[in-house]
Amino acid sequence: MNRQQYYFDKPLLDKWEKNDGVNFAIALARITGWLLQVDWLASYQDEPVTDMIPLRVSVGTDQSDIYDFTGKKDLDTYETILMPIAAKRANGKQGGIANKFYSEEELFALPLRIKPTEAEILEAQEVILKSDSFLKLIPTRINPEIPAHLAAHYTYGHCVVFAQAKKDGGTLPATAVIVSRYTEQFSGSKLGFCHSVIMHPDGEAEDVWGKQPLSKILDRYGIVDYSLSTEEHDRVNETLKRNSPLVYNKSYDRISNLLKSIS
Repeated sequence: MNRQQYYFDKPLLDKWEKNDGVNFAIALARITGWLLQVDWLASYQDEPVTDMIPLRVSVGTDQSDIYDFTGKKDLDTYETILMPIAAKRANGKQGGIANKFYSEEELFALPLRIKPTEAEILEAQEVILKSDSFLKLIPTRINPEIPAHLAAHYTYGHCVVFAQAKKDGGTLPATAVIVSRYTEQFSGSKLGFCHSVIMHPDGEAEDVWGKQPLSKILDRYGIVDYSLSTEEHDRVNETLKRNSPLVYNKSYDRISNLLKSIS
């Protein structure tokens, strides 16, 4: 047995394993405020949820680590857990792993193999709260006022909108991160513009996950070499606004109103 599995008793581990981690993940997300995520077997990334095969439910943070009842895993290690499950359930379906983020309300409505139950979520919460060693693995969210599923939305694709709304509501500049080299793990990512942040006078950066050292944000995307440019942020922002005005305005208004309500 993996050493990390000893955070909880084996009967509970076996129970949560049989239930795809659903109730445990919801309980952990409630306690920590981090992301509820479902891994699916999918033929393509945007395949309708009704056509994908659910594999496992876990909790993610603003970094690439994953947390479930077995402890903390990096992406590569977690994939070694998922692949045998996918092979067993594929029933002839071809595809790969698609990781999707959801609110708790959305997750309850998903066509999961095992449906969550409130009684088992509360049972898992009680067990988790008694395990200080497990909870110490998990970083504390910097700005829990923003629901995690919304933060995920403004992490990829809509980061520009968040930075622009934050800029418009304050005095600090919105800045683009332009990548010239990624780590080997992220080497398939596109060079050039990657992310927009708000830069603070002390050198720290802020995106939807909160103010933190810029290095932590760079690590999230696997960025090694980069430059910063306020002009590039402005260019990308104007392009998004021009090309998809309805989508842009809806995304901007949503985060702008939320930021005003928590300021």
